[in-house]
Amino acid sequence: MGRFTKKPVEIEAIQYNGDNLADVLEFTGKHPTWSEHFKSFDDYAAHVASDGHKFKIITLEGTLDATPGDWIIRGVQGEHYPCKPDIFEKTYQASDAGVRLSDRGFDFGLALCAMKNGAAVARKGWNGKGMWIALTPGSAFEARHAKCGHAAAKRAVEVDDPHGEIELLPHIDMRAADGSMVVGWLANQTDMLAEDWHVVEVGGAV
Repeated sequence: MGRFTKKPVEIEAIQYNGDNLADVLEFTGKHPTWSEHFKSFDDYAAHVASDGHKFKIITLEGTLDATPGDWIIRGVQGEHYPCKPDIFEKTYQASDAGVRLSDRGFDFGLALCAMKNGAAVARKGWNGKGMWIALTPGSAFEARHAKCGHAAAKRAVEVDDPHGEIELLPHIDMRAADGSMVVGWLANQTDMLAEDWHVVEVGGAV
């Protein structure tokens, strides 16, 4: 009896977004053998789209579905299997020898997860150079310690409690193209549905 640490194993993976079917087929090699059932790749792609964009993967446990957002992993013995994005993020980290996760586009859900883990993220589709967003954690401080002109401090004075505690809730801030900081950034429909999010290094190039 004793305590053991699992050996680190490097894996290869590709994220399926529903539109990169050809790339996923190339990565998995033979899953599925669509040419046996369809006259052309376009016919196969139309079939996958009509089935909720489910990509069938043959595994040792049978045929499993990969849905948009899932990662498809190639195991140490060449096998393939799907992995949900939240599990993938908790289980794996980018390898220096492979393609960085920040080089791949991902959806807004993964962007939120990245920000909650302390990263700054941006969209490749943004035109402004150097733009990024990040999560600012919540904090609490006394009104008298707030910087002059702070809206929360002014409010505390208005209610006759200048020494009262002010709580700032967690929020997302943006670094704009002109270098200014936008406090309280809100995502629009395009940002929330985009799949070109990536992790950036603050102070580096986006």
